Amino acid sequence: MRVHVICGGGTGSRLLVALDSLGAELSAGPLAPEDTDARTLLRLGGRWWPTEPSREGSPWGIDEVRPWAEAVVVTPFAVGHGNVANLDIAADLARHRPLYILEGADITHRDYTGGIATQRMRGLEATARARVRGSGALAARIRQDLSSGAAGG
Repeated sequence: MRVHVICGGGTGSRLLVALDSLGAELSAGPLAPEDTDARTLLRLGGRWWPTEPSREGSPWGIDEVRPWAEAVVVTPFAVGHGNVANLDIAADLARHRPLYILEGADITHRDYTGGIATQRMRGLEATARARVRGSGALAARIRQDLSSGAAGG
């Protein structure tokens, strides 16, 4: 099972660990090198999509993730003008792979874009295969869907 996680600020770390414990191959990003989620991913041996390709990390990006990932997850990260494009990346990947959302604080409470992120997240929520609260529960759901072929793609 190969899972790409769009996260940040530590919102993906528990999920990454839960997926790793189920034997998943992992990638995440775009993430800054100092981000907690990037450090967790690298500790687990996952593939990192850095915010700046010239920095430490692999040249992993959307062209590599699109054919590789079997599932994509969006975590409840805070969204500002500097990372709102991550929601567009999720929408692009969701056209090719099943999208899962790790539920947390409602987007309106973590949207620092004047509503742009809320609008984009609502679109993702409408197309998501599942919205699940709890990292362990979401990891188990993804494994179940992928092993049964229910995730499609």
